[in-house]
Amino acid sequence: MQKKIIALAVAGLVSGAAFAQGSNVTVYGIVDMGYQYSWDNVQNKAKSMSEVKSGGLDGSRVGVKGVEDLGNGLKAEFDATWAFGSDYNSTVTMGEGSSVALAGNFGKVRAGYFGTFLDDNTGVDASGRHGMINSGSLYGTGKYENFVAYISPNFSGFTAKAGFASNVGEGLAVDVAPLVGTGIANTRAYTAALSYENGPIKAGAAYATYRGQEASGYLGNNKSSSDWNAGVSYNFGVATVSLFGAQQKKGDAALPKTGYLGANYDKNTFWALGVQAPIGANDTIKAGYGRSKLKGVGAHSDDTANAWDIVYLHSLIKRTTAYAMYGNLNVDNVDTTAAQTTYQQAFNVGLRHTF
Repeated sequence: MQKKIIALAVAGLVSGAAFAQGSNVTVYGIVDMGYQYSWDNVQNKAKSMSEVKSGGLDGSRVGVKGVEDLGNGLKAEFDATWAFGSDYNSTVTMGEGSSVALAGNFGKVRAGYFGTFLDDNTGVDASGRHGMINSGSLYGTGKYENFVAYISPNFSGFTAKAGFASNVGEGLAVDVAPLVGTGIANTRAYTAALSYENGPIKAGAAYATYRGQEASGYLGNNKSSSDWNAGVSYNFGVATVSLFGAQQKKGDAALPKTGYLGANYDKNTFWALGVQAPIGANDTIKAGYGRSKLKGVGAHSDDTANAWDIVYLHSLIKRTTAYAMYGNLNVDNVDTTAAQTTYQQAFNVGLRHTF
């Protein structure tokens, strides 16, 4: 009863029309708090760090979403999710995205600010690719602003996606992984993906290409930057095993990419192997290994990094999970001026509650 009252109050602030006949509004979220000890900094004389930390397993957030039946098989959907740090008086932002959608027998059309198809596809990796230091730290995705996407119905396990973002960064610093730190106006993204899920098999592939454009036309030599990833996982019952690969390529000099330690590069090739196994009814163990290889110029012409982690999850009750994890990151040719706070080993314990 209390949850319904909260849902009505929050959704009422979002839109008075949300409670039209046939609507369904839900409040949801995550609060994640833990303790982290980090050591082995890339700076030889840097001391270890001990901290109470939010978001060790998942970022804390609160959101509201709703569905309204429009009749004739059509439904209107909306979602808005705010991110926050649960360990201090943080600024609440729309960092987790917001969108509206129209769904029916034709599939779904969604518009707003939300995760890329590349980001969706990382779910293929059984290790989860999350934690304080992990195989996923060597390869990042992101969200698109001004994004409109089409998601097809499910055809015998297959789902196709296509999308376009007219300006992935609103002319500000772009947070999409292939374009991190750029401030190019009208950086356009064209993207597509295909996924398959049937029984123990899950697989997917996604591709995106980017072009920076200003009022006078395309920048530089009119080459595009690109990003693709693909993965497959199989559930053997006793364990789920996955293989994941990706590549990010810089095209135009006006569209630089930023490496995991702040080094500009021309190409980043990444792959990861993951395994996840249940231990009894309430416990799960995850492990992952990843390797990233950069191609660039000058001092960073051939950089590599390896990372592995192990995560233990224990379900206390349905919505509360205790976790412990260890991660190890090993890099070469470190740009220390950009990596003064990069620790190569860390241990984290915490508690995550979902609602």
